Amino acid sequence: MRSMVSTLAVGAFLALIGASPALAASHEFSGQIGKVDAVAKSLMVKANGMSTKEMTFEVSPDAKITMGGKALELRTLKSGEQVRVTYVDDGTAHKAERIEVKLPKTAAAKPPVRPKSQ
Repeated sequence: MRSMVSTLAVGAFLALIGASPALAASHEFSGQIGKVDAVAKSLMVKANGMSTKEMTFEVSPDAKITMGGKALELRTLKSGEQVRVTYVDDGTAHKAERIEVKLPKTAAAKPPVRPKSQ
């Protein structure tokens, strides 16, 4: 009888751990924002390159959204911006934990053009 109770207790504990989003493995997805829906709190990102992969993420109010270390709000994100999303799968949706918007490349970041010598 004790062994059956112990087995049930361990099984219940393992089920709890498996269902806990806090202990779920995080994944990353990088790409270009395709659509932001601040009302539905969702973000669709298209993979970079030749891939046609798209992913839609649920964005909770406690998700961290940053650009260059500064906090942003979901409603300020724009289609076309490059992002890296850290998310967990909860079985029914991809839940964004962190969204890092990449800083746009500026002219100052490019090396200066040197005139050709004659």
